[in-house]
Amino acid sequence: MGLTTNVRAGLRDLQKKHGKEFGKIIQKVLALSLKRLGYRLAEERTVQGVDIDIIHEETGERRAIEVKTCIYSDVTIGFKDVEGLKRRSLDGYESFYAVLSLPLAVTIGWVMVPAQDIAPGKYNVVTLAYRKQEDFSELVNECFTPTFEDLIDELLRCKPGSVLKFLKDNHGI
Repeated sequence: MGLTTNVRAGLRDLQKKHGKEFGKIIQKVLALSLKRLGYRLAEERTVQGVDIDIIHEETGERRAIEVKTCIYSDVTIGFKDVEGLKRRSLDGYESFYAVLSLPLAVTIGWVMVPAQDIAPGKYNVVTLAYRKQEDFSELVNECFTPTFEDLIDELLRCKPGSVLKFLKDNHGI
């Protein structure tokens, strides 16, 4: 199950208003969702390196996540993405691509794809969905919806160029 139609509408409104910052904003909302799932953010990067490193507070499970958002149904996995996740695997992290396609947000939602065996290239999100880790994807989708709904009005009130500062100042991310 994907995201709600209200979340998809909010995602589209956010993308229209904040354009180039959209991917970074959604990455931060995803990171906040992961915190609600009991993960501690070991690292969240908006530039240079794997996007999110998390450690589960109870189990100690370590995951590294490269976030990919797209306004179409195709996503590009770059050489630097593959190499970055390989390095995180060497550090004991289970590595994933978190993929969100706006056109497929309701039907598929977030696709949490284990990174092993993913080579650089262009992928259709539906194809990646066949490789997703089902339970992790479902948890993320269930938690992303209320997290996004809690934030969307504030995010849309922000002037273009000010959302990342707002999220850091008001939500610590």
